Amino acid sequence: LSQQQWFDAVHFPDRRGRAYFTLTAKKQNIAFMHTYFIVHAVAPHIWYKTNSLQTLDTLHDLIMDHLERQSIKMADYVISPSEYMLNWMEENGWPLNATRTAIHPNLLPTWVQRRARVLNEEVVVLELVFFTRFELRKGIVLFCDLLDQLALRGDKKDMEGVKVTFLGQLPEGASEKLTMKGGVKVRTDEYIKQRAKKWKFPWQILKDMDTQARYDYMGQGNRLAILPSIMENSPYTVMECLVLGVPLVASDVGGTSELVHPD
Repeated sequence: LSQQQWFDAVHFPDRRGRAYFTLTAKKQNIAFMHTYFIVHAVAPHIWYKTNSLQTLDTLHDLIMDHLERQSIKMADYVISPSEYMLNWMEENGWPLNATRTAIHPNLLPTWVQRRARVLNEEVVVLELVFFTRFELRKGIVLFCDLLDQLALRGDKKDMEGVKVTFLGQLPEGASEKLTMKGGVKVRTDEYIKQRAKKWKFPWQILKDMDTQARYDYMGQGNRLAILPSIMENSPYTVMECLVLGVPLVASDVGGTSELVHPD
């Protein structure tokens, strides 16, 4: 960065402390004296791991936490998309300076803004769509538990004429695999297939669509987006559904409720 042209402002995400060494250079008067650095409070390492039900059991966890905290401390400004995340940081001892901290909603892609519409009509739901990444933190297990309960009900009318779709992206890496009975870890698509053995209603997995194609799919038919996350900061998917007029049900966690008018 120091070899590039001079910038008025540079933005960094908080994850993995990417701004740490750059900010240290500025603090020590080595470089970047005329550049403002803005760190965005998006998904701190400890927050992400604990809300993904992962253990903090390595030195790497402590290093990442230190780099991120110091980046927040040294930043010229800190921006969060939600009040929730700033409250979480304060409660967990992060060095926030109220005079250099602000809340600013996530910016939506241009194509989403162009397709904005208001949903006025009632929707008869014929398809429940798990509409987020296939991750533990995004509620994939919780959603499968819900489907188990629907499958066990004696009154079959609850799901009569309704099908289920898992529409999203597979996570990468062994740490995102889910545990079946017996302790066997499997990919999330295999996990869904195993859980689906109890379900009597039709279901499918669609995982090879880009973002715009997924919203095109949601705009056809009587589909309800389900976002059962365990924890969120300020979820893009909820914002996009609201702007694009996609019917949805979302968990009231993290900063999700800040995106919805109280009325």
